[in-house]
Amino acid sequence: YVKRPSLHLSEFIDLKLIRESFRLQMFSSQAAHVRSFFAHPDLVAIMEWPVLFLGGAPTAVPAMYSLMNYAAIGLGTWYPKGGLVKVPEAMRRV
Repeated sequence: YVKRPSLHLSEFIDLKLIRESFRLQMFSSQAAHVRSFFAHPDLVAIMEWPVLFLGGAPTAVPAMYSLMNYAAIGLGTWYPKGGLVKVPEAMRRV
């Protein structure tokens, strides 16, 4: 899901992608998903942290949001040099 440009619905009609969707437990809660991998309370808290930015509880947010963890850990965190203020400044120049 992460590396597809999401320009058309047909990008997601892929047998492997559909099969992997169920393996990811996307429709269970984030809390259940995290606890299927981690037992230590500190690790659980770390892995549930991103959903708090959504304003929801891990028991109510779908596990699909575990992709946020993947993006941060697997793909890395990106930010503009000079801080976020550089984004609108660059847009104004364009």
